[in-house]
Amino acid sequence: MPHVKELPENLREMRKPQSNIGKKDRSSMNETAAQSQVAPLQIGRDVVNILPICAYARALGVKVEDPSDLHVTLIWSRKPVNWSLPVFQPRDFPVIITPDQVTLGTLGDLAVLLIESAALASRQDKMRAAGAGSDWESYIAHITLGKVPAGGLSEIEPFNEIITLGHEYRKPAKLETSPKKERA
Repeated sequence: MPHVKELPENLREMRKPQSNIGKKDRSSMNETAAQSQVAPLQIGRDVVNILPICAYARALGVKVEDPSDLHVTLIWSRKPVNWSLPVFQPRDFPVIITPDQVTLGTLGDLAVLLIESAALASRQDKMRAAGAGSDWESYIAHITLGKVPAGGLSEIEPFNEIITLGHEYRKPAKLETSPKKERA
């Protein structure tokens, strides 16, 4: 059995907001959203080096539906916030995640790479302090790989690659794709 970290009961069904917006569309969404002063908000970081993550998922027996959509959500706020505040401006530098910060886990029926990062957690805390809301009591940085296969996850070594997260993207949170509504 692979080393899998099971989350507390109240967080097991947590799911990321699904998006049909590709990476190339995210920057254009930033411009549109920046024009609206107060609106629901999503800020995240795309995974830059997707190949090792996709290979790891494949070895687990997990199908990554859209490799170009691998990302970490920093905040998904249905509560409208003032986009002009400095805290909601996208940060334009990468974040490096080392293998010791990554654990294979599950959120509901999804296989995820859980990330322990004080920098990501602190960023989310600052956005909450500035008025952003969240559907979750605590922040769990993660990259969703895909659905856990019917037979469970394949036995495999822990993920042992550096993950590079690119600069932040910012876009309106689509309320019809709320994480709460996605639970089934």
